[in-house]
Parts: sequence; structure tokens; C-alpha cells
Amino acid sequence: MAKIVMFGNMKGGIGKSTATLLAATALAQAPFNKKVIVLDLDRQGSLYELRELDKEDTDSFSYPVRSCTMEEFYKDIKQLDQDYDLVFLDTGGKLDNNLSFEQQEITPMLLNTDVLFIPFVAGNFATDATLKYLEYVVKVEQLKQEKHGQSLNIIGFVNMHIKNRKDDTDLAEYLAEIASETGLKFMQNRLGFYTAYRGADTIKSLYKDKPTNSQERNFKMWIKELSKNL
Repeated sequence: MAKIVMFGNMKGGIGKSTATLLAATALAQAPFNKKVIVLDLDRQGSLYELRELDKEDTDSFSYPVRSCTMEEFYKDIKQLDQDYDLVFLDTGGKLDNNLSFEQQEITPMLLNTDVLFIPFVAGNFATDATLKYLEYVVKVEQLKQEKHGQSLNIIGFVNMHIKNRKDDTDLAEYLAEIASETGLKFMQNRLGFYTAYRGADTIKSLYKDKPTNSQERNFKMWIKELSKNL
């Protein structure tokens, strides 16, 4: 049975697609070797376009990337459940202030999601938007329990972390308060702000069993912790 996984946030530029790419590529290869598929449901189609570019370099991939609509996802969900271990959904997270949480476009998708990772990035505007998104997904989690008797596992993590920067230190303290007040689970390992992450492709995993630099060590710890939450 597949786990359906999403990296979600209503704030753009917070690293949802990059985190999806990094996780999917690593978990589809050794030492994890999961059967992975990425469904690009975002209108921008950035991951699907990246895969098309990567086809210029190779025709051998460890997992497929499909561009599809939400209707196609709902239609294929039973088959995806049989064929894969992990189904990553890459989608926009924009919320319409004029609609209730039940009417939001991504609500049906979240009702079919098993694990939602929420990236938090330092900076006032990013944090405020993420908190609004968190309020929304908590309501969706409650609705999923009521309608389907199933849980939505919501996990936060710090993304684009820069060590010893003041706003990142402030963010850590703020998230500790959120965890204390809401019970939200946070990953212990933060994903750093490295050029290699932003320049990743859909071909090569960034996981190194024996890391030789800070970027490799950071990614190894992050992806191993993430995998334990799936």
C-alpha cells in the first residue's frame, strides 16, 4: 500500500518542489530503494519540465514524473496504491481567502494524503503565511478523521536554514512555542541552504553513505529522518 506524501505551504518560494525533488530522488535509490512516483499537479509544472530537460542527458530514471490533473489523480489513486510505495504530490498551495476550507481547491487532495510535510523558512512574511496554512490543514485533518476515520500526519521542518543567522535562531524559538501550544511534530534535522540542493536534478540522488562535506552530512541526516516518518 502506497503512502501519499506532500510538501505543502501557501507561501511561494519556500522550497516545496525542491524538497519533493530531493526526497523522491533519494528514496527511489540506494539505500532506500522505494518504488516512487512524482505527480506534478502544479500549474507551473516545474518538476515535469525538469524531468523533460533531464531526458536530454539520459533515458534511465529511478522513478517516473507525471504531469496530471487532480481528476486524473483521483481516477488513478487505486492503481497508484498498488504499484508504488511512495506517491509524491507536487502542487500549488495557494488558498482563496473568499472560500471556506472545505471549498479550497487542494482540500480533496489533502483528504487523500497520508503525510504532509510543512517547510518553515525564516522571515516574517514566510512565517505568517505558513501559520495560516497550518490553521487550514488542521481543519482538513479533523475533516479527514470525521469523514474517513483516517489521520493526516502533519510534520513541520525548517528549510533553507543558515546556521548562526539571527532570524533562523528566532525561527527556532518560535517553532518551539508552536510545537508546545499545538502539538505539531517537527523534524529535528533542518534542511540547509546549499547551492547543490537548488541545482539538483531528477537523475542523481544527493545521498552519500559516507559524506565528505557539510552539505552531504546535512542531507544524509535530513533524508534519513524524513524516511522514518513515512
